[in-house]
Amino acid sequence: SYTNTRKDAENVYITDQLPGSATYIPASAKNAQFSQDGISYTDFEAPPVKYIRWRIASLEKNQTGSVTFAVKVANLLPDGTIITNTGTITADGAIGSSSSCETRVSSKPVLTLTKDASKTQISFNDTFTYTLNYNLSCNNAENITLIDAIPQSLQLLSASDANGSLTYSHDGGLTYDPFPYSPITQIKITRASMTKDQIGQAIITVQLISDLDADTTITNFSTITATNTDPKTASCQVLVTGNPTLTLKKQGAVAINQGETITYTLSYTNTRKDAENVYITDQL
Repeated sequence: SYTNTRKDAENVYITDQLPGSATYIPASAKNAQFSQDGISYTDFEAPPVKYIRWRIASLEKNQTGSVTFAVKVANLLPDGTIITNTGTITADGAIGSSSSCETRVSSKPVLTLTKDASKTQISFNDTFTYTLNYNLSCNNAENITLIDAIPQSLQLLSASDANGSLTYSHDGGLTYDPFPYSPITQIKITRASMTKDQIGQAIITVQLISDLDADTTITNFSTITATNTDPKTASCQVLVTGNPTLTLKKQGAVAINQGETITYTLSYTNTRKDAENVYITDQL
């Protein structure tokens, strides 16, 4: 971005020298000239472009504007590399100015993790599936570990990952083995390595085995890690809707004389969600 804060300027040139660790993206600079040595400029983007120059014939006092271009950063730069880019503006009889900006390169592997459930509402004995999608960006990674904690109210039915090895914990994650016997408290999926932009998916099928109260929320957490990466966590919630639970208690006299009247009392209760079209039937 440029500004002229004093008198009108003529033959204004904005010049930018590209960083050595970046490559110019063709057609990203409009109405510009290009150079490989900073001396000879042409309208053609002959690679490698090292300098870009824009000419503004005249720039009035208090006039502002901007020019843009884009570069692609070199692959596999050391993590924390600082890319510095400097632009310069000059004009006839004017005091020139320059400005720089710095960009820090993150070349550590970056993991992302998302999690979804096949149902948002469940009832006792319902079966549903969690789908975990993960991917890797910025760099290659090793020793990828995905852990899913199975809530106590759920029972694992199956788990799979086309590219990972599965082990199971029965003691809250203290130890793992390859045997999927109950109770299973955690699932661990491991991959020796992943390449940049590679993706993965894990499928976990569970069943609600606890007769929980209606409106109970079950939250499931997953975490993915790898060497030299920041861990990422994803969670997913399902709501227990339950079914109405009706109870009925009948009372009457335990002993009477002949010809007397018996009065029966039927007491009923619904201890879970609201119920409709309730019928109480008694056979005399």
